[in-house]
Amino acid sequence: MESERTNISFLDPADFEEALEIFLAPGALDYIQPLRFLDRAGHLNRLYEKHDEMISGTNYHLSCRLKENKQLVALLNLSGMGGSGRKFIGYIIRKDDWGKGFASELTEWIINFAREKTNFIELHAIVEGNNAISKHILKKNGFEKIEVKVEEDGCVVETYGLKL
Repeated sequence: MESERTNISFLDPADFEEALEIFLAPGALDYIQPLRFLDRAGHLNRLYEKHDEMISGTNYHLSCRLKENKQLVALLNLSGMGGSGRKFIGYIIRKDDWGKGFASELTEWIINFAREKTNFIELHAIVEGNNAISKHILKKNGFEKIEVKVEEDGCVVETYGLKL
């Protein structure tokens, strides 16, 4: 599997060290509130959980490596959340590569993947209210805002949906 600039594969434990570098980079989780306070061990446990979900066939967790040098540039997911039955897309881009178009490229790729390889009829995405870039990318790809709520900690969270 591939996008324009990346080779995309299913998440593998061999990816975990580079994934941890992405998660632990200062500022990398500024827009992903639930992960902000995890330490290295917490992130590693989550990676193993994501790998197990993928192996069991319940969710898709993907590694995106640059074609030019094989460096891990992003992680993508297409997974259920909170037992709602809805499928959510998500991504984290290596901080050094923010602003280079990878979020747009990979959002478009995951939408096409869902259309071609799954039987999903709708996708969702959750975005913190202050993440203007991700909201722009979602809208550009046809997502519409369907819900806004304020978390207990005061964080505004918006949910977007896209019919496939």
